[in-house]
Amino acid sequence: MQISPLQGRYEVGQKFTAEIWLKTGDYIIGQAVADISFSEDFLEVVSLKLTDAFEAANKYSKNNYDNVKGNIHIEGKNNVGIKEDSSLASVIFKVKKKGNGRVELVKTSKMYTPDGLQMPIRISSSLYQFENNGGSANLSNNIIDKNAVVSDLGGVTGISNSISTSSILIGQP
Repeated sequence: MQISPLQGRYEVGQKFTAEIWLKTGDYIIGQAVADISFSEDFLEVVSLKLTDAFEAANKYSKNNYDNVKGNIHIEGKNNVGIKEDSSLASVIFKVKKKGNGRVELVKTSKMYTPDGLQMPIRISSSLYQFENNGGSANLSNNIIDKNAVVSDLGGVTGISNSISTSSILIGQP
């Protein structure tokens, strides 16, 4: 599971869309739960929508967000199952102020086969930078590969310390 925001220039007050992607490998995925935390001081969720490939997991599940606590909960299902990588949902964020902010999948995120078997997932985080004066808000999508973290800073300048994130493998194949 991965957060895949679009790169671009964002200033305070601008909106951008982040996609929550299911990385299926060779498995067929029938249901997914994405729990996300975000830097509520710098970002606010404007809207949240499941993609056309998914529907609400059940009549009781609620896809929701809390801009005060900085969290998002998304549940979606596909009765047939999806084998190819697919977007689960899109989230539109609005930049509140200048600084650095994170959007992270948390370890309660899960993927299931159509028959209910929980699949192993790797979760990642994205780093955002926001400027007031026509600067850029380049994104760094930290991609998890086995035991290594590779940071692609996407042309971000002016960062002197390295950015690190942790990866978590959830479940067993």
